[in-house]
Amino acid sequence: MEARKAILAVDDIIPSLKAMGKMLENDFDVYLAKSAEMASRILKINRVDLILLDIEMPEVSGFEYMEQLRQTPDYRDIPVIFVSSYATEKFFTRAISCGAKDFVVKPVSRDILIEKINAALA
Repeated sequence: MEARKAILAVDDIIPSLKAMGKMLENDFDVYLAKSAEMASRILKINRVDLILLDIEMPEVSGFEYMEQLRQTPDYRDIPVIFVSSYATEKFFTRAISCGAKDFVVKPVSRDILIEKINAALA
């Protein structure tokens, strides 16, 4: 049997983070981080197959964290899907140009999220 894939969800809004965790827990091993700093600590001790990354976060934005990931050899190949309530073309274009696999708009639909995760992992 294939091992379950591990997802790291990063979002400073705790209710959003918990909701994402609930949506994914039946299909994936899920790690939750409320900041880029916490996400980095999780990555140091856990193997992660994909990162769901909020864009608008205090201290380090999702875009800034994505740049840090891409500059770190151990993490540069982990697929990232941005999650944001800002569905502007500017955000979407920047997300894709900085290497994200996809973009999901909040509030997140479970079916769409699972579909996009599976596509990014394929």
